[in-house]
Amino acid sequence: MINNNREAAYVNNYLLEKEFFLPDNVRNALSKISYYMRKKGDNKTNAVHKTHNFYKYKKNVILEKEYLSRQFNIRQAHIKNGKEKFKDWAKEMRERSCGIKKKLCECGCGLEVTKKGNKYIHGHHRRCLSQEEKVENAEHMREVKALKNRKDNVIFIDNLKYKIL
Repeated sequence: MINNNREAAYVNNYLLEKEFFLPDNVRNALSKISYYMRKKGDNKTNAVHKTHNFYKYKKNVILEKEYLSRQFNIRQAHIKNGKEKFKDWAKEMRERSCGIKKKLCECGCGLEVTKKGNKYIHGHHRRCLSQEEKVENAEHMREVKALKNRKDNVIFIDNLKYKIL
């Protein structure tokens, strides 16, 4: 399912990075505590107690109440930090779209482009090409280089315009 709320998607990704190494049971228990608090209207200690009993008797997993309470506090801090970081990120993206700050390279490297009208940093456009396009470009460059290295090339000069044709 695609989340259309930008802030929620950003915070979910931020939370996923912070809780990556927590076991699935702990992350699900933290979500269950949030469910009891938001949907059922329980206070935190009651929600932790219900979650502890649910995992102890239904899932046969023992999660200590103090551990769940501490992890829930840590999750709430991560959510708060994620929301603050989203505000900073959104402000920066608005500045880039309005032209106040330079655009980012479209290859995905995260660096700013050097000139105002450019999409890519010099040479980064190659990162967005498919393998077939890269092979085709390499063959073309080899042909051009071979033509330049030939000694029998004739250069025609138009004397009226003084340009090399």
